Amino acid sequence: MNCRGLSLIEVLITLAIITLLTGLGIANFSSSINQTQVDAQLLSLRQLFSASRQKAIDTQDYITVCPSDDSVNCSYQWEQPIIAFSDRNKNAMVDHDETIWITSKLFNITQPLAKKPSNKPYFRYSPEGYTQGSPGNIQFCGANQQANTARKFTLSMAGRTRLSSDKNKDGIHEDSRGIKLNCPN
Repeated sequence: MNCRGLSLIEVLITLAIITLLTGLGIANFSSSINQTQVDAQLLSLRQLFSASRQKAIDTQDYITVCPSDDSVNCSYQWEQPIIAFSDRNKNAMVDHDETIWITSKLFNITQPLAKKPSNKPYFRYSPEGYTQGSPGNIQFCGANQQANTARKFTLSMAGRTRLSSDKNKDGIHEDSRGIKLNCPN
């Protein structure tokens, strides 16, 4: 019986191949996790807006949704906690007789979210559920700032939300006009 083992060269080549395949797998897994986190943020944002719209209809009140670092005044930094509150006098500010209905913090935001149109730091729902002159969109990217993590949330005049999607299945989301989203460098 003649037994033959592996030579040192064969063992090193095998280890190199295993290391290379493991490295590729970890890189793909990390990218997949980042995309999943961004998608979860997008769904969380959609739920916040849908709940705010429903609250406006149920209470027959104006509901303002905006970022706020002090839970009183609206700011333009959408990476701050987001509040939804009764805004009877429509001044985009929580007054003493107004109630904050929802407070939410999007996780893992590493860059400012781009809101358009940017002339208002808020979105507002009317008692009928319309956007009270504040339709627009919010675009954000994942921590790695790669195009495959760019996402867009759009709010229509009717108060409905729409999320970006990857219609052509190339790994990059497009807006409603089919234009690829990208992340600023």
